[in-house]
Amino acid sequence: MLLNQVLVSFGDVDTTRRVVAAIQAEGTCWAGATVWRGHTAMRISVSSWATTDQDVERSLDAMIRVARETVGTRGKKVSRAST
Repeated sequence: MLLNQVLVSFGDVDTTRRVVAAIQAEGTCWAGATVWRGHTAMRISVSSWATTDQDVERSLDAMIRVARETVGTRGKKVSRAST
């Protein structure tokens, strides 16, 4: 199954918004903030036929790095799920 829309939360509203803003500022990829069923989340969309696996890998690496830098050491774990 292929997903082209994914939602990610970083715990609370403020942290999620800070991570989204930092990812946008970093510039490797773009993801936006959204509210789904009352919860603030980052929305990741992959909808272009031109997006390669390498593009996805580079974007994931950047998102994880930026999230770790933004969240810091407040006890929240940011990691990549195995595929």
